Formats: sequence, structure tokens, C-alpha cells
Amino acid sequence: ARLLDRTGNALQVQGPTSLRDEADGSKSRSATLALAPLATGDYLIELSATQSTGPARALIAFRVLP
Repeated sequence: ARLLDRTGNALQVQGPTSLRDEADGSKSRSATLALAPLATGDYLIELSATQSTGPARALIAFRVLP
């Protein structure tokens, strides 16, 4: 996962991550990011993963308000 600004540039935001084995044999990863340091504006979270069918990518947009 990466945090991107509104133009798609990656921001240098670090946070703890964890990897977990699920009961069905799949794996999941989680990350925690503090949003407090972000200025008012639009941002994207980019998620990338490799699946059995090939690479997958998702973009999630959000806005920080004053």
C-alpha cells in the first residue's frame, strides 16, 4: 500500500504493518497510518497485490477537511 497525493506522487508516510494467515488458507496484511500530519486536501491509497489470476490494483480516494 502507498499513500499518494492528488497528482499521484507517493508520500513518505510510514506505519506499522502485520501479516496474518486466515482460516481459509489465504493471507491478509494490514497497515496503520496516522492521518493527523496530512494537510487539507485530496489523497489516494493505492493497494497492490498479486493474485492467482495476476496482479491487482485498487485506488481509494479520500479528502482531509479542516
